[in-house]
Amino acid sequence: AGDGWAVMFAGSWGQRRTYYELLRDIVYHLSALDPGKRDAPAVACQWDGVYGTVFEGGKVLLYNPTDEKKHIDVFGATVELQPVSLRHVFVETSNLS
Repeated sequence: AGDGWAVMFAGSWGQRRTYYELLRDIVYHLSALDPGKRDAPAVACQWDGVYGTVFEGGKVLLYNPTDEKKHIDVFGATVELQPVSLRHVFVETSNLS
């Protein structure tokens, strides 16, 4: 609806890694599909089980649903995430471009 996008994937739950890779590629290269959209800044973009979201103002929310401690690079700073944890950090907004 509106100016947003929807991504449909005709695969099964067993193929979800392919779907995740498709979504990751789309958000980091959105301007190639729609020149009016900005590419998402790359944060927590390796397939290590951690999910990351960048909000306006430099807030980064990280979720580690795994049973392992993780060390994530967030725009040049290393953030430690405990197993099954949620954490937010702030970054300089100049690093987001």
